Amino acid sequence: MAPRQPFAKTLGAAWLLFLVVVVALVAGSVGAGWLSVKLAELGWPVWLRFLPAGLALALGVRLLVRRMK
Repeated sequence: MAPRQPFAKTLGAAWLLFLVVVVALVAGSVGAGWLSVKLAELGWPVWLRFLPAGLALALGVRLLVRRMK
């Protein structure tokens, strides 16, 4: 049996990171949608309802870009 290549480890880590990012995006989307519905029930205007989701998305992108540097 041939020894494992370092590329296989890197590919496995990349897939794991991809799955973590996808799960985080889905969880964030569900949470933002739930929050938007709750704020709508309280009578908040449309632009204000999506402000928390936009801020969370901007913060997530900023942290991701910072990690990639």
